Amino acid sequence: MESLQRVRQQLDQQRQQLHSLQGYQAQYLESLKGSMQGAMAVQNLQSYHRFVEQLASAITQQEQVVKHAEYAFEQERKQWLACREKCKSLNDLIKRCRTEESLVRDKQLEKRLEDDLNARRARLSR
Repeated sequence: MESLQRVRQQLDQQRQQLHSLQGYQAQYLESLKGSMQGAMAVQNLQSYHRFVEQLASAITQQEQVVKHAEYAFEQERKQWLACREKCKSLNDLIKRCRTEESLVRDKQLEKRLEDDLNARRARLSR
């Protein structure tokens, strides 16, 4: 369970990082739109363009990191579910064994009581 929680936290962190990058990109593009209302030097425009490309690249990379984290989480979840199912099966087996053991003890006790009763009857009838 700890491993599943750890992998889930990592996934959440990676998703948050992606969300932050996407938010920053949206803010930056909005800011860029505002500053492009007037004339802009070609160098500044090229600089903005390079930065927007770098942001897009960082977002693409982070999307891959998120996909990897999702895969790792899904694998860990499947393993946890398999372990949980195995544990449930073992608990069911233990329960059945205890029930069977109890029935056997009850039958043995019943047989002993019948044998004792039959022995007393035999002694009394002599």
